[in-house]
Amino acid sequence: MKNRVLLTMLIVFIVLSFVWITCGTIFVVREIEVEDLTVEAAEPLTNEEINEIVNECGLKGKNVLFNLDKDKIAEEIKAHNPMIKLQSIIAKFPNRVILKVARRMPIYCDQKNKMYFDAEMCVVSDKPVPGCIDITGVELELVHNNFVVGDVVKGKNIQDQQKIEQLKIIASYFPSLAGFEISYKNEDKDIGAERVRAVLSIKSGVTFEIEINFKNKENFFYALQYTDQIYKQELNQASGDYFTSYKNGIVQTVVGGEIYKDEK
Repeated sequence: MKNRVLLTMLIVFIVLSFVWITCGTIFVVREIEVEDLTVEAAEPLTNEEINEIVNECGLKGKNVLFNLDKDKIAEEIKAHNPMIKLQSIIAKFPNRVILKVARRMPIYCDQKNKMYFDAEMCVVSDKPVPGCIDITGVELELVHNNFVVGDVVKGKNIQDQQKIEQLKIIASYFPSLAGFEISYKNEDKDIGAERVRAVLSIKSGVTFEIEINFKNKENFFYALQYTDQIYKQELNQASGDYFTSYKNGIVQTVVGGEIYKDEK
């Protein structure tokens, strides 16, 4: 009987503790700190923009244990300033939150669509921005022409969407795209409708051509990584045209008639 009473008291204590933790004020967000991760080449966030993030992120008064939904907070910030991106969230218990954010940087410019994109193919401007990599040669067809600043663009068809996904990978893979020229082979005339072939002139005399059959779900990132490995490690950054494709499921790179296969 005594053990049963003790067990009941323990259960009541646990329930009350849980209610106190979740509904009490100890874990209510009281302090929001904004850390600016904007790269040096861009203008840092102003005090006004930082204050706006603090006021509009939707975290004030929320429970730090259950309300740190990154996607939702990112959308709140983007709704008020589409040029700012939420990178990460850190909870500092019991009631402080750190938001790591950055100003979206234009990386690509598309003269055909008159848009400027960041590394996620999010529109950051419809007016000229200096220092961008011109991707007009990609001949990107968008699903419509009504994208505005803050929108992530979508391709008109599966080939164009593949190009968009690959441009994201290219932007995140290389530390810098300075000096790059990016274009694509015409899939209808040159390589077939089930393929896309990126042509990356990474510097004078060095070109990566990476051909992917997207219906076979071939991995563009892996092919790019393998091409770069051959260029840097096997050939010590020698000039040439590095053509990479998949054959029987194995990625291979051809340089000057020599074939390198990843047969691991």
